[in-house]
Amino acid sequence: MTFCGSSFGKGPAFRTGLVVLLSVIAPALAIAATHRASYAAPLRFGHLYLAQGADIVGRVYRYPLRADGFPSKNPDGVLNLPFRYPGGIAIGPDGDLYVSSSGTANGCKNESKCFVEVFAPGASGNAVPIRILYVPAQPQYIAVDQDGYLDVSVLRGPGVYVYAPGASGNDRPVKEIASGADALAASHGVAYIQTSDAVVGVPEHASGQPTTFLYPPGEGPSSNGVATDWEQLYAAYYAPFRPNGYQFYLAVGEYRLDRPGRPFRVVKGSGCRVSAEGGALGYGLAAYKHYLFEQCIDAGGPAGAVLVYDAEKVGWQAPLLELPGGNGGVAVGP
Repeated sequence: MTFCGSSFGKGPAFRTGLVVLLSVIAPALAIAATHRASYAAPLRFGHLYLAQGADIVGRVYRYPLRADGFPSKNPDGVLNLPFRYPGGIAIGPDGDLYVSSSGTANGCKNESKCFVEVFAPGASGNAVPIRILYVPAQPQYIAVDQDGYLDVSVLRGPGVYVYAPGASGNDRPVKEIASGADALAASHGVAYIQTSDAVVGVPEHASGQPTTFLYPPGEGPSSNGVATDWEQLYAAYYAPFRPNGYQFYLAVGEYRLDRPGRPFRVVKGSGCRVSAEGGALGYGLAAYKHYLFEQCIDAGGPAGAVLVYDAEKVGWQAPLLELPGGNGGVAVGP
């Protein structure tokens, strides 16, 4: 027979090839079995979710994605939130939509402002949440991994709370991670916490050593954006525009989850910038297939805009598309 361009008979060469083949297949089968134990089936991503809030009506817009991951210019669904200040959004392993309420600038003053609401897949209009989780401090960024563990960063408190799958009501966290967060992502039992100068991967509910993903030398700090597509990690940070160095733009470093350290690829977008005097650039990041979805608070209207970039093109590039909103979070789901 012929395998991978090589011919094998039934002699020693065949037996050697069979051993090599089994040595490759066995680990792959073990990994697949582990993934099946973690969740029933991978989600079929088909929409980009953009949340808007602050001093305007709280909503989550849902944009269809093409087969290659590029979004439509028009949403096919809108969810009206019963509060004005979404702090972040995430999609769970069953397609549920998680939305945190960041309360007001004065923080949580009562229970009704300190919560994460969970909506059924495809929720739109004035849909009510299927469950509500109350958290002990003002929530901001959130992330959900494939097993349904929910990570919630808080503005006042230990840093990041980790909740068991399906947590609701006054359920207590299963773990507290003492770290401030500029953004959150999660994958395979690890919370990826963006700090001012790096992204740190911390086990959500098991023991283990943290891993660190760094920005290129001379660039940074972070800019409130980290995401995973369950295979790679994406982190937004400030990149100076050379040679004058006066303007800073958003760059996204791309990393393999199993290879901490420096990014293997950097995408630098020219659509979102700030002067050297400082200021925030964006509040959210997502990635799917060939594209990055980068929130920019200074683009578009009062809720900012999400800029779409080619995730496989290295270096500087102009945005391919601009969608309004996103200052309350960006996510990809069914």
